[in-house]
Amino acid sequence: MKEYMPFINGKNIPSKEGKIIDDRNPATGEVFAKVHLASVEDIEEAISTAYAASKFLAKTTPREKEAVLLKAADIFESRTDEIRTILMRESGSVYAKAMFEIGLVADILRVAAGEARRVFGQTFTSNDPGVLSYSTRRPLGVIAGISPFNAPMILSTKKFAMAIAAGNAFVLKPSSHTPICGLIFGEIFKEAGLPDGVLNIIPCSSNDLGEIFQTDPRISMITLTGSRRVGKLVAASAAKHLKKCTVELGGKSPTIVLGDANVDYAVDTAMFSIFLHQGQICMAGSRIIVEENIYDEFCEKFTAKVKTLKVGNPEDPSTIIGPLIEEAQCKFIDGLIDDAVVKGAKLLSGREHEGVFLQTDCCF
Repeated sequence: MKEYMPFINGKNIPSKEGKIIDDRNPATGEVFAKVHLASVEDIEEAISTAYAASKFLAKTTPREKEAVLLKAADIFESRTDEIRTILMRESGSVYAKAMFEIGLVADILRVAAGEARRVFGQTFTSNDPGVLSYSTRRPLGVIAGISPFNAPMILSTKKFAMAIAAGNAFVLKPSSHTPICGLIFGEIFKEAGLPDGVLNIIPCSSNDLGEIFQTDPRISMITLTGSRRVGKLVAASAAKHLKKCTVELGGKSPTIVLGDANVDYAVDTAMFSIFLHQGQICMAGSRIIVEENIYDEFCEKFTAKVKTLKVGNPEDPSTIIGPLIEEAQCKFIDGLIDDAVVKGAKLLSGREHEGVFLQTDCCF
C-alpha cells in the first residue's frame, strides 16, 4: 500500500513522531493509502525552509516563475488518469466533477504563469520639479494556506499558484479528509523545476497546527477556505499579530426563479447548483425562491427530475450523486431536514441513506 509523506524542502519526509493515518475511500470505507502526519517539529521545519527559500525566489525573474508554472500545468494534465482516481477515491468526487477539477487546475496554473509578468507598480505626479515618485510591489515572503476537502485541488492551487507567481514561498495544510490531493502537487512541482523549499505541504492534525500559522512572525499572510466558525477564529488570531488574512467561508446561496422564467431550464440550473458534489460546496444553491405563479409547476418538475439522479459509485461515469465525505455529514443533513419539517416544510423526496450515500432530498 502506498504511503504519502509531508513534502518539505523538495523531499517527502516521514513524520518525525511516526504519526500515520489510514486514508479511506468515503464510498467504500476501504483504506487505499497511508498518510504520514507532520509533527509540530515538521511544521516548524516547513516554515523555516519556506522562509529561506522566499529570499531566493524573490530574486527570480518572471520568465523563470512562468516557465515552472506552465510546466507544472502540463505535468498535471499528463497525470489525468491518476489524479482523477485520487479525487474520486479520496474526496468522493464523481467522474464528471473530478474531470472538471482537473481542467480548472491546469487553467489556474496557466493563468498564474501569466500573472508572474504582471506585477505592476505605479508612478505619481510630484510637486517637486525633476522628482519622479513611484511605488513597487514586492513579495510578502511566506504565505500559509489551509484548503478544504470539497474542491481540494482547485482551492489549493488558487492559493499557492498566485503566491508563487508573485514571488512568495508557500506552506500548504490540506484538509485532513483529502491530504493526498494536496501532497500530489509536491511531486508535480519538483518535476517542473520549482526550487526546493518554495512549496511545502504538511498534512497534520489541527491540534498540532494550533495557531502556529497565526503566531509565527516568518509567515506574512494566511489564506483559508473553510467554515465560518474556523474562519472567524483564524482571522481574529491573525489580526492580533497584524497579519494579513483572507478567508473564503460557507454560504447559503439562493437560486431565484422569476414568474416569466423557462421552468424546465430553471429546474436544470437549480439542480446543478445544489447537487454538485452532493451539495458540499460553499456556493451551492441550497435554497430556491420561486414566484408564486410557477411555484407548483416548478416543484413538480424539480421533484420528478431529482428522482432520476443516479446515486452510487463515483468512479462510474454515469453517477451524478456520490458519497458524502463522512458519516457526520449525513447526521448533519438529517438534522437540517428535521428542522425544516418542524418549521412547516414538506418533504417531497429523499430521507433515505445507506452509509454515506444520501438520496436526494427536496423540502418545499
